[in-house]
Amino acid sequence: MSKLIFHTNDLNFSGIATDADWTAIGSTITGVTAVDVSDEDFNAVRNFTKQPSWDGATVTYEDLNIVYPTQTDLELYITNKKAALEQYQKDSASDGSTSWWKKDECAAYITVLENFDASTVTYPHTGSIEKHWDDTGVTWISGLQII
Repeated sequence: MSKLIFHTNDLNFSGIATDADWTAIGSTITGVTAVDVSDEDFNAVRNFTKQPSWDGATVTYEDLNIVYPTQTDLELYITNKKAALEQYQKDSASDGSTSWWKKDECAAYITVLENFDASTVTYPHTGSIEKHWDDTGVTWISGLQII
């Protein structure tokens, strides 16, 4: 089992956590509800093949049909993802802390993004690049697990 994290006040989706991660930090987070889901559903959300929603009782999923028509489109996605993670690093470190949540994983994910060669993908590319990485054995962590 794994967790999908939703904001308690408005039920908006917030992120994902493995059981181990939730055990480590769940008690320190307020204003969210963790909902148990199967590993299959967790991975579908992690890989951006499904978008979850929660009505306070039941989780439902919408299939995501991601397409990158050109290499430029995928490169823009990667650039934006990298910029968001770098901003998260900057914001998290701004208080002088050196032990913020998933620091090493965030840095490793940025490295994956920097080292990915978008020319190795056939275009149009159908499906999330994260799913492609899983299918081709690239080690990465979802931004949903970091932020």
